[in-house]
Amino acid sequence: MNYDGKTALVLGLGESGLAIALWLARAGSRVRVADTRDEPARLPALRAAVPDADFVAGPFTANLLDGVFIDSVALNGTELSEDGWELDGFTLVGAQVVKAFEHFYIAGSRSYVSYDQYLKTGPYFFGYNPTFPDKVDHYAYQQGLLISYWNTLYTDNDTFEHPGFGRNLYIDAHPTPMPQASGPGGFWRARVQVYDAPFGDKKTDTVTLHVGGVPFTFGGLPGVSTFDDTQKYWFSEVPNHGVKLPAVGVKVRVLNDSGGKTTVKVN
Repeated sequence: MNYDGKTALVLGLGESGLAIALWLARAGSRVRVADTRDEPARLPALRAAVPDADFVAGPFTANLLDGVFIDSVALNGTELSEDGWELDGFTLVGAQVVKAFEHFYIAGSRSYVSYDQYLKTGPYFFGYNPTFPDKVDHYAYQQGLLISYWNTLYTDNDTFEHPGFGRNLYIDAHPTPMPQASGPGGFWRARVQVYDAPFGDKKTDTVTLHVGGVPFTFGGLPGVSTFDDTQKYWFSEVPNHGVKLPAVGVKVRVLNDSGGKTTVKVN
């Protein structure tokens, strides 16, 4: 069977699960691996060998199969025949089924006016546990051109369930994951990563947040004035942050952002 360009779902990231995931990736498949454990022992090996593989942790649910067309079912690498199966929730179709879903970009100017004024002081982070469990650091979500990707294939923004995909997800102008030695997997959580999402020519704020009372400083990056959907805006290191885009060549450039007005050029 030809697996090139097809999506393959592997249930369980044990020794055999990892082996079949690597084999499928070499065969050209888009690999999705699900495991009931949050951090199975072989997850680092999967991410090192197949960085673009989707990993879904938690109970096996029907959502794992959203948008999946099954050509074959294999157990421990051995394909099973179609005899004796009951189509419980599935439909037997021909070789190919095509269904259209609207998807588009939304761009808007974010500034500290009206309700958005609270984005300057509202975001907070609990960083003094256990000594001061109620003490927080505040930081500002940045101003600029905020762009999101709207994909009606999905009904929610649960990026733990479908990493990189959702109904309406913000695109981070500074998508490379920011490291934080004490954070989950060594990186800041998604709601901190996204603080500098808007596009523009202004330098981002330098932010200091505490973890267990220890300060960590990040930010102060140059502004990014151009959005290009052929670039990478999702990284496996923080899989619930960022967006996987269709890479159709859309570009949006911020020409001017001052006085409450934003001028852009769209290609």
